[in-house]
Amino acid sequence: MLWLKSYRRRIQTQAICLLSIVVTCSLFAMAQQGSPNKQKPVDEHTAPGKLISAGKNSTPVGPLKAKTYRLEEVKLEKPVSSHQTERL
Repeated sequence: MLWLKSYRRRIQTQAICLLSIVVTCSLFAMAQQGSPNKQKPVDEHTAPGKLISAGKNSTPVGPLKAKTYRLEEVKLEKPVSSHQTERL
């Protein structure tokens, strides 16, 4: 009977350890997900924008040999200030 008590105590200890590991891992997983209200940062290169100008050529032009171009206005998350000191 003594071996049965020690066996039960060992099983209870293992169950408590396993339960604490599962709870800790699930808390870390929920913390990494963040709140659902947060928006992902927008990549300015792939964000939708307002088309300002576009053009097409039948022959490549310029050092990059471009045949087409698009100029779009993209809204940024944070305002960016630029200061031009010299006139080009």
